[in-house]
Amino acid sequence: MSTSPLLAKTAKDAFIEVMLMPGGNLEAVEALFACCQVDVFVHSMARLRAAAANKRQMLGLVSPPQLMHAEPYTVRDMLTFQPDPFPHPMLRLHRALQEPAARLFGDVLRFMGLAGGAEGTGATFIGGAPGAGRLTLAGEIALVARVLHTIGEEPLLRDELFLQLQKQTRANDYRDSCLKAWELMRHCAYIFPPTTTVATPLVDYFTALAADPKCDPGILAAMRLTWKALEHGLEHGARKTIPGEEEVRALITGSPMVVPVFLCNDAPENIHYGPTTTVEEAVKILCRKLQVSASSPFAMYTSRATRPLVGSAGSASPAPGGKKGAAIPPAVVEHVLLPRSAYVSDLLVDYGTAAQVGQSRGQQVVCKLLLRKRWFERADADVAERQFVRLCYVQLRRDYMQSRYLVTAEGAVVLAALQIAAEIGVIPDPLDAPEWLVLMTKSVPAIVAGAMSEDEWAKQIAAQYKTLWSLDHEGTMREFTRIILDSPHGGSIFFPLRAHPDFAPNFPKRVEVGVNHNGLHFLNTEDHSLVHEAELKDIAEYAGKPGRVYFCLLMRNQLCSLEFATKGGDEITQLLDRHIANAVRQARGEQGGVESEREREEEVVVGVEKGRVIVRQEGMLMPSLRLSQAAAVSHGSRPRYA
Repeated sequence: MSTSPLLAKTAKDAFIEVMLMPGGNLEAVEALFACCQVDVFVHSMARLRAAAANKRQMLGLVSPPQLMHAEPYTVRDMLTFQPDPFPHPMLRLHRALQEPAARLFGDVLRFMGLAGGAEGTGATFIGGAPGAGRLTLAGEIALVARVLHTIGEEPLLRDELFLQLQKQTRANDYRDSCLKAWELMRHCAYIFPPTTTVATPLVDYFTALAADPKCDPGILAAMRLTWKALEHGLEHGARKTIPGEEEVRALITGSPMVVPVFLCNDAPENIHYGPTTTVEEAVKILCRKLQVSASSPFAMYTSRATRPLVGSAGSASPAPGGKKGAAIPPAVVEHVLLPRSAYVSDLLVDYGTAAQVGQSRGQQVVCKLLLRKRWFERADADVAERQFVRLCYVQLRRDYMQSRYLVTAEGAVVLAALQIAAEIGVIPDPLDAPEWLVLMTKSVPAIVAGAMSEDEWAKQIAAQYKTLWSLDHEGTMREFTRIILDSPHGGSIFFPLRAHPDFAPNFPKRVEVGVNHNGLHFLNTEDHSLVHEAELKDIAEYAGKPGRVYFCLLMRNQLCSLEFATKGGDEITQLLDRHIANAVRQARGEQGGVESEREREEEVVVGVEKGRVIVRQEGMLMPSLRLSQAAAVSHGSRPRYA
């Protein structure tokens, strides 16, 4: 339908008059007008209402006030509350989406209590008393689930829905139905927020309502909750999966769901979460539960364990006669850092999908959430909070028992005694304790276990154990943590790497790299032997991305380029950024390390692409000291623990 320039200008002016709030963004409103089919919507609604009025008059019925329009249907009517359905969407949508958009408005009316029909099949109510078709809790859950499913499958309908909901809250004199419209908008804003085309004028609308002294307090409170939900959704993005019935129930009722998050000693800690809980929020929830005030050093990971299914091709299976064949290979465990803005509910859905895909491939895949530290500081052992030290202890102990730290037999005796004391305390006759032998076995890493006989291990560990009578449980954990952090590899975060013969010719096929304040430590995955060490001053360049990491290292007085396959490429570069920034600060005579990520970004800017350190000084970006000078300050000779 063609429209004259004069009529088009009039429609645009009327649209702006309604949508533009005091102090609002005119360009955003004009951009929204360009996306709307104003003329088509106004003309179709005028015809629909005229036909409905004629039909009711022919039947001898008295038309309700909503149908007795002295004035024609206008642009203002399009943008304000109406209790009857419309046949066309408000936005310019593809032909295939026009009917789903109209059905969405029918669902909006039903949720507001304006549409009849207990089965929820079509908006049959036109006029009458609002609230006549109010839904039960089960009906609300089913309806919200249907709406979320619709806009989850068709992202183009999200803007349409929020425009419909904004329309239903504007000039709505029926308080109860208006509150329900705000409630539905809040649920959808948390899960599938709109684009900035609709969000910007919507925020201006919120701002104007907040400044209106005549606004109903209940409406104002509902609006503020919706505003908060919209900010959360826009900040963290839309959900990647469509919420199920259990999540929708939790969203409507506010009842929390429970998920276990595992620590590095495989101890589960249950936390309460909702359909919109992000990884960052889950970390803070768990830290509060564990009474750890500083949550920034901690992050959440996906722990993925993969092993062949028993009886599948390539797996061990029982031999004839009841005798077992080859031993079942151990599970391959990967730890992948999770983005802060990822939703916990999306991750749990992905875990279920991964288990199903693995089963179809003859594999048993078990994924779980894991909390661990992203980096260690030398002063971690001196932190006053007991739970903080405990979390450091269990992570360092796990790495130690996986033979990731080089240790002599004498040092292993000391560390074994500390581990046992941390478990059972210090008792007079440890050899008489029934759990002594088990604890001793679990306290000596395999890489050094063959250095002495079992009796000799027991004798020396018991002698060392008796010297710890002055330490309590917390003291033994602190001492173990302090010894590990003082070692050359101390406080390393380890990442599995896969070397390619063309890009890392002198490395085994599978290695692990430990990243700490001393530099890089490459270990052979097979025998845990040290392959190569590179101090920070020996790292010329580095870069990382998902799936790859690149180093240019000084090896035997020559620069060598190395490239590895790994899922932790981004995290490796972030850790190197942090440690190099701290080394530069120390080289400049400053005390301590960077306190937070924000302070690091403000004070030191690190070029990740090329691994070049730049320091912000007097508002300018200037090259820092040479890395060799910076690293020399923080890399004095460190004795290996005895």
